[in-house]
Amino acid sequence: MKKRTSSKPNAHFVLKRRRARNWPEAKLEKFKESLFQPVDALPLGIFRFLFGFLLCMEFLVVSRETFPSDYIKPLFHFTYPLFDLLGLKPLSKSYLWVIFYVLQISTVGIMLGLFTRISLIVFTSAFGYFFFMESAVYTNHYYLIFLLSLLLCFGHSGSIFSFDSLINKNTRREHVDYWELFLLRFQVCVLFLFGGLAKLNADWLIRAAPLYLNLVKHLSLLGYPLQEKWMAVVLSWGGMLSDFGLGILLVINRWHKLTFIWLCLFNGMNVFFFGLGINTFPYLMVSTYILFLPTPIVRESIAPFLNGKFLKYISIG
Repeated sequence: MKKRTSSKPNAHFVLKRRRARNWPEAKLEKFKESLFQPVDALPLGIFRFLFGFLLCMEFLVVSRETFPSDYIKPLFHFTYPLFDLLGLKPLSKSYLWVIFYVLQISTVGIMLGLFTRISLIVFTSAFGYFFFMESAVYTNHYYLIFLLSLLLCFGHSGSIFSFDSLINKNTRREHVDYWELFLLRFQVCVLFLFGGLAKLNADWLIRAAPLYLNLVKHLSLLGYPLQEKWMAVVLSWGGMLSDFGLGILLVINRWHKLTFIWLCLFNGMNVFFFGLGINTFPYLMVSTYILFLPTPIVRESIAPFLNGKFLKYISIG
């Protein structure tokens, strides 16, 4: 006897197919909702302080001479297309010096969390003006600083661990929307992943030219094995794998101790091999990890430093 078939679709099958079809949409909707969920503001406030501190070190100490010589003193500037598109022009040296002094003052405001949003906007505008005015001295270090400061302009990093939260109670927040952390996390992950992609070339992985030339130039006194070509090749591959590995670990964001140790070792090696040639970049990369740590770990880590009521009041709000 033939089994009768129905022209009507099976309800369970249709429901299953509909769920499968809507799975990406459901995930996207869930992600959108999570962006506006409240999270602890303390990691963001501490990162703003560390970021501001490193900016002070960068522009008040380390690069107070080299930055003007690169961006202010040249007679001719190789501007970016965006600079010209906005109708901007290189100002006279006296005005450029004024902008540089304003930039330096704004770094202190960022560190202290004093007039935080204004300080961030002023710094981003002044630094962006210099950065896009001169392309001949481009560094990815400065590009990262511009991107991070730009993202911080839109958030509430001054709502905690700041003088603003102490002076004005209306600005004090214990929670911020998750998107403020997510944008910064995303930027850091992109940095590592693209850092690994940028090293996928013969100059880095086969000839190991950047590292080998640097080892010969700066570490000639240490001799074997740092002067050997094979050591430069090993270190070059290690740098590429570290960029990809750290990028993946930060995306997964589970093995915090392993990630932090690897991050410190990787950036410590950069300091050892490149020294002040990369300025505060390694320390900035280590400081970004505060954005990925769970809040309980962050609060436990800073607890020993909160001996005074003043600091405790600022940090907790």
